[in-house]
Amino acid sequence: MNTFVKSNPREKLYSKKQRTKKNMNTDDCVIRAIVHATGIDYITVFNALLDLAKESTFLPNYEVNYGKYLESIGWVKRKPMRNGLGKTYEVRNFPAKPRGKYIILTTSHLTAIVNGKHMDSWNCGRWRANSYYERA
Repeated sequence: MNTFVKSNPREKLYSKKQRTKKNMNTDDCVIRAIVHATGIDYITVFNALLDLAKESTFLPNYEVNYGKYLESIGWVKRKPMRNGLGKTYEVRNFPAKPRGKYIILTTSHLTAIVNGKHMDSWNCGRWRANSYYERA
């Protein structure tokens, strides 16, 4: 079972006084998941996705953009893992390697598992882990 750790890399952009609910909840799950899994800083990921969005004319959180970005930094997309019953795993039960890093696609959300820790700003552990990205 992957342990949930509440984490929002966006917090580093604001002082404690500025960390309001409005500043922390920005529908940026794509950026957060990439930051958690890769260790690349928030602004770098954000700017790279914006550049790709300008080329594609789709918003930065579309897979056409983040998929291209992840591929460019050595990550590959994998088909969903299935349990013995043929069902996809819940994020909390995703069979992550102890030192593995994954970006999990759920229904309309991205989250990260890093070294057995499910890292996100909220717990989507009960959601189904569909396809996922891992370092090639």
